[in-house]
Order: sequence, then structure tokens, then C-alpha cells
Amino acid sequence: MDKSAHEVPQQTLAQCIAAWRGGLDLAITEAEDRPEEVGDCHFAAGEFLQAASSYAQVRRPNSVCKAKYGWVAAVNGDFALAKTLLTTRNCGDTSGEIAILVLIEVGGFGAPLLHSAEQGKLSASQKSKLLSKVTSLLQLCLQESEPDFLVFYVYKDVFPYYQNAALHLPVAKRGLSFFSNYYVVRLWHARVCRMARATDSSVLSGLRENIPSKWNGEYAEEIFQTACYLQDYSSIDRILESTSQWVASEWEEPQVSVGLNQLDLLHSYLDLKRIQQGDNAVLSRACARLNEQVEVAIRDHCVVIVASEGAIDQRFTDMTVLALRLALACESDDKLLVRKIVNLLASVRMKSEAGPGCDDLFSDYLFRNPLAMESLAIDLDRYTAFIESCVDDEVFNKWLFIRAAEAVVLGDELEENIETLVAFAPVFDAPGLFTYISDAWLGRLESDNLLHIMQFANALIAYVNWLKKEPSSEIYYGFELSEASSEIINLLLGSVLERLKAERSYVGEWLVGLFGAALLEHKRHINLLEVCELVLEQVESGIALFYSGYVLQVEGLLEDARERYESAIKVNPDYTAALGNLAIVYRDLDLFPELETLVSCIAAKAKGDSDSWRRVLDIAKRQLSGLTAQSTQHQAQQRIISAKSSFSNLVSSSLEPGNLSLIEAVYLVALVRGCDMDHVNGRLAPFGTTAKPMDPTPGLRYAIIGLLKKGILGIADITPDSAFDVSAEHTRYYLHRITWTFNSATLDLYKNIRKLSRGEWPENWESQLSILARDLAVEECVQFLESQAEERKIEPPPVEDMRSVYRLLLEKCSVSRCWYFSYLAAMSANDYRTKYNANDRAVTTRLIRLVDQKAAKALEEGYGKDFNRSSSSPRSQLSEAFHDVLTGWEEKAFTTPLHELVF
Repeated sequence: MDKSAHEVPQQTLAQCIAAWRGGLDLAITEAEDRPEEVGDCHFAAGEFLQAASSYAQVRRPNSVCKAKYGWVAAVNGDFALAKTLLTTRNCGDTSGEIAILVLIEVGGFGAPLLHSAEQGKLSASQKSKLLSKVTSLLQLCLQESEPDFLVFYVYKDVFPYYQNAALHLPVAKRGLSFFSNYYVVRLWHARVCRMARATDSSVLSGLRENIPSKWNGEYAEEIFQTACYLQDYSSIDRILESTSQWVASEWEEPQVSVGLNQLDLLHSYLDLKRIQQGDNAVLSRACARLNEQVEVAIRDHCVVIVASEGAIDQRFTDMTVLALRLALACESDDKLLVRKIVNLLASVRMKSEAGPGCDDLFSDYLFRNPLAMESLAIDLDRYTAFIESCVDDEVFNKWLFIRAAEAVVLGDELEENIETLVAFAPVFDAPGLFTYISDAWLGRLESDNLLHIMQFANALIAYVNWLKKEPSSEIYYGFELSEASSEIINLLLGSVLERLKAERSYVGEWLVGLFGAALLEHKRHINLLEVCELVLEQVESGIALFYSGYVLQVEGLLEDARERYESAIKVNPDYTAALGNLAIVYRDLDLFPELETLVSCIAAKAKGDSDSWRRVLDIAKRQLSGLTAQSTQHQAQQRIISAKSSFSNLVSSSLEPGNLSLIEAVYLVALVRGCDMDHVNGRLAPFGTTAKPMDPTPGLRYAIIGLLKKGILGIADITPDSAFDVSAEHTRYYLHRITWTFNSATLDLYKNIRKLSRGEWPENWESQLSILARDLAVEECVQFLESQAEERKIEPPPVEDMRSVYRLLLEKCSVSRCWYFSYLAAMSANDYRTKYNANDRAVTTRLIRLVDQKAAKALEEGYGKDFNRSSSSPRSQLSEAFHDVLTGWEEKAFTTPLHELVF
């Protein structure tokens, strides 16, 4: 019996996704010897772990099975496995398929390949290429009238909403319109609306009406944040109450107390906002919530002793509690409590031993526990006047000093904050550095003392680093320069630049060396170039040439930058920074010979142990490798473009069937019948993605080239570059990956071919019929023997050897009988290897001889049987087109010897 009669058509990935989404039952049988069908059953039921397990048991999965296996592997989180299975080659064009492909491409959930800064991840250029690729794929998904849920889930990972909320807004709104019951989509939509300043009451009501059945902290937090944005205090009250209930019921001590204290803080913050809007009825309640925590902080000087797992842990009071209670005390005119809190903060945030030799005026507590929190804007500045009325002058000055220092530490470099620090530094006997800066700011800088100016600049740098708690950082190829604020640069330029113009002193060159990187950091290109030009009018300064070259390079004036860098190297041949930048310029100008010479020069100088030389050599080598790869890639791309365009013109006039050879006509029928057709754009999908093979082997595909040369088919622009191999001298075409173009003349020719009866065939077809029947039969036998060999892990014999054997056998036997002989030969070869431990070459050689021997013996003794087709050797599109459509022989061509067929 023919087993193929009971086989169920193979389900594609798109069909499995549709069945899962629609809750449909697939027409399959759960047979243990059909693991792929079992996997499809699990897939449709949403049992992805079981589906993956079943697909893994398929012995020789085709591309369709691999696509399904890769998809469920990705959903299960195994992206390393998924990447080997689901690729652009076998992924379909539905959004549910493409979304998971994108997820695989970016490394999984959270898109780590795009957003992770860990070692070993992609470079910036690689990330840019990957982002461009997945962006195109997601845009393709979003073109569907109703994209799959996974599209929106992956979109939010690929494009972080906090970087560009406006970009997400229309996509998030569309996702919510389709999947309003998915809390993940609603949460994403609410965040995007809030960050894009597009939140309204409907967003909040949507969040409240669709709360997940199981507690979700992120969802609750978003209701809180959205309600705060809308000043909807009743909603905030409700979410805080539900959170308190959840903490009390689900958490364990001591975390329960910590959690409830934090919720009390949020309650009080909410009440403060009400109070600031005139609702004083909640003032008493807001104060009461925090009183206990504040009393303990005042008593214990902000130190909290916690017993944890048998050990004693010292922690500090949450500064936000003190800041919030201070604001409430100001609102309630509680001067005594204001005095206590301000004194406490001044004492714990400034070191008592401040004075000469003390490197740090403030305690570490200041930097680890700021009063200002980004999420809770308490705005203590509005109470400055009231605080001044509650404390003495010394404490108030300390308060202003601490607040200014904290503002600068958090990045607020307003002039008034800097001036506050400078004005009060001498009052508190701060380190000598502060006194020196204060004196300088108050105008006691000696304008005619160049040494004094340099000392002042160095003091400013040390001051900024000290204040920001940041170590010196390497700026661009080996320059150890400190970060300077915009205000400091303005001060320095204002006091030095005019003097430099007037006196032509060497301070200009010193200024470039000291502040060049900082000027670049703040994009002060004009100022830096002005100083460099003034210096170069006086002296051929290497550092001025370097920084002016840098500015010209950044501005895109590469030839001018090249001239400056080359001049700097003439002044100082060992100028590593200039050498490194010159290598980059050479690459950008495509100066391959010059870059090769430069790399050789740097390599000769880098033979010692200097890190700076090794670093610049590495930079130069990367530029040379990049330019080489860029040139190679450009040539390859041009060859690919040429390959596509060489077969882009289709015939405009109609052709007769006789204009084609018989094999060309058969392939045309097979392609049109077997490939997915896009009538609108006139395209046929690649036949490598079809469930049924196009042909038994690629041996007859030369006919497709004939169709291309005659303009009956063309190569579409959307054909992936992977369809061409340009690494060799001549371009190789992977025909199974090509997207084909056709026109009305192509379809007319196809229809005319199908209409022909045998009696109407062109004469050239009749003469070619027996040869093509034999050649196709030979290829079917070759494919079967290859599959039998691969199944037993035997290297198949050379194709030409197999063809020569089967050409002779097919003069006496049918294809099905040849398959029987091939099966016997493969079994015997495998037994021979097992029995004699023969090597691979010997087994392969014996295999092809055994085919001939088994056939000769069977024919001589008059025995043998016909073999049925199987899933490992299915009937091809080419066979159906030839034997079903054109000759009418159907499966008789498989079971009947060729000489018995009516030619």
C-alpha cells in the first residue's frame, strides 16, 4: 500500500500560528512515528515546550519544520537554538512569524544585542546595521491590517520608549486598539502617553478598568505615575491602599515595615501636593504618617541599626522622609521642628573636622542620599525664606551651602549655585582649594601673572572633579584631561583669550593643551579653532595643529584636517594622537596606499612596550581593515546589483511554446504552479520556501537560466543578497532563494503551454521528450540514493557516477524498481561498514557498485518489487508539471519502465 496516501499535508509556520491564535484543531494525527505532526498539535494548543520537544525528534527536518522549531524555541527563551533554525530564508511573511524572527535577531527579550554595553556585544556600527535591518522588518509587520500581538511586544523592546516616546505613541495607540485586554500593551501605551505628554483621563480610566487579576507592581506604579501627572488624587489614594494591602499580606518581616514606611512616604507626598494647592484638611494626617520615622532619625542622628541574618547592619535614614517632613513643617508653621531638621541635616551632611588638610568638606552621606528625588519633586526652595526665619545665620548659611553643593553634584551648574559655594567656602574653613577659588572669583586674580593664571586653571579643574566625585577620564586617544563645566570654560576664555590676542604669549598653547578636550566636549569648536589659529600665527605648535585638525575633521573638512595632522606629525613624529586621527581621515578619504604606509610606520614605532603606541597601532589597523572590507564589500555589492539587473528586462511581446525547449516549458509550469504568486507586483516567491521540493536535484536547473535569458522570467529587486555568491571570480546564483518577476506575456505563455494536447506539441518537444523523461528519472534515482546514504551517515557517491549507473538501469527498470535496488544497496553497504569497520571512502565506493550488482542479480533471477514514494523523497513540482500536466503519464512514469511509455 502507498503510505503517502495517508500522509497529512505539512503545516506551515503561519498555519500553526493561526491555529494557535484562533484556538483551532489542526487536521493531524498524533502518531509517535510522526513527531512533526505531534509538535503541530502542541503548537496549536499553545504548549510550546512540548512542541519544541516533538520537533527535536524529527530526523530530517526540512526548512518548514525548522522554522516551526525555531519559532517555539524563541518563545521558550532558547534564542541560541532558535537562531540556527528560524532565519530569513525560511521565515514566512506574516507578522507573527517576522516578529519572532526580529526577536531572535536582536538576541531575545529586551533586545540585548542593541541595548547592552557588555563586553563581547556588537560594535556601534554593527548595532546600527542590525537596527536598520529589524526596523525594516517591523515596518513590514506594521503594514498588515491587524498585526500580531507579538509585533507590538517586540517593537517596545527594539525601540525603548524612554528614548523617544513620540515615536512610540502612534504604534502604541494602534496596538491598544487591537489588544486592549493585554495588560502589557496597556502598560506600554500608558507609559508612552505620559512621557510624550499626551496622557488624558481616558488613559487613567483604561488602566483602572483593566487591572490584572494577579498583582503587578509595574502596573500599579504606572497608575500612580499617571494619576500624579493628571493630579487625580483619588486614583492615587486607591492604588496606594491596594498596595498597602498587598504588602501586608504578601511580604515578610522586616520587608513589611520598610514597604509600609515607603507607602506612608508616598501618602504624605500626595497630601503635600494637596496642601500646596490649598487643601489644608490633610495636613495633620500627612505629618502624623512621618512623625515616628523623623523622631527616630533626630534621636539616632540618622543612623539606623538593623539586625539581618544574625549580623548588625548600619544604615541611614531616607533623606526624602526628612525633606518631606521639613516641607510639611513649613506648611504648618512648626518652627521648632524646622530648626531640628535643618540642624540635623547640616550636621550629618558636613564633616565636623573640615579645615586645612581635609580633602572632603562633605560627608559621603551627602552624595549617597540627596534631598532631591527625581520621582518626588518636593521643591524645598519655596520654603527658603521661612527656614531663614527659623534658624540662626550660621545654620542658614550651612543650609544654603549644602543645597548649592547638592545641586552641583546632581548636575545643576547654575551660576547662582556656583557663586553660593564660593561665597560661603571661607566661612566654613573649607580646604585651601576653596579659599583659593573664592579669592579668584572675588577678583583677586593677578591678571599680569601667567603662572598665577595657570595655577588658577588647575585649581578650577581639581575643584570640578572634587565636587562631582569623578576621576579624570581619557579623552580621545591618550589625552588625560579632566572634565570642565561650561561656566568654567567661559570664565577662562573671557579672562585669557583677549590677553592672548594682545600679548601673543605662550599661554595660548598651554590653554589648548589643557582645555582642548573640554572645549570639544562642549562643542566650542569656533573658540578652540580661534585659539589654535592665534597660536599657529606665533609658532608651529604640534598641539595647536592637532586640535585644529580635530575641529576640521569633526566639521567634515577632511582634506584640511589631513593637512593639519600631517603637519603635527612633522613637528612631532611620535605624536600618537595625531597618527591615530590621521588613520581615520585616510580611511574616510579612501586613501588606501597612504593608510598602508601609515600603518607600517606606526608598527615600526610600536615594537616597544608602550601602551599608547599599541593603542594607536590597533586604531590604525582597524581603519585599514575597515577600508579593505569596505572596498571588498562595495565590489561585492556592485556585482550583486549587476547580477540582479542582468536579468531584469522581461519580454513585452507574446511568445509561442515552440520558442522554449521542453525542459524550459516544464520548469515554467512548475514555477508558476508551485510558487506563491503576487499578482499585484508580478512576483513569484522563491521556490526554496515551498513545502514541496521544486525538483529532485538541482541537476536540471540550467533550464531556469534559459528562461531568464529569454526574458520570460526576471530577478526581482527584493531578492536577498544571499541569493548570490560573489566570492569567486564568476557570480554564482542560488536559484532557490531568488524572487522571480513575470508579466502578462509570461502568464499567456504559461496558459498556452497548458492548453496544448500531445498532438499539438512543437516538433522540438517531441524530439526532446524521451531524453527529458530519462534525465528526470535519473535525477529522482540520484536523490533517492543520496537520501538513503545520508540516513545511514554514508557519504553519497559522486553524482556523475550515480547518473551513469542509473541511465543504464532505467533502460530495463522503472524508477520505483531502481529505488528498490538502491535501498538494498544502502542496507548492504551499511552492513559491510559495521561488519568490517570499513572506512568512509570504501563504503561509498562499494555503495554504487552494490546498486549495479543488486539490480543485475534481481533481473537475472527475475525478482524485485516496486518502491513507494516517502516523505524523505517526495514527488517534486517538476515531476508533477511534466508527468501530470504535459505528458499525462502521472505516476505511471514512476512505476513503468521508460521504454514501455508511449512517446
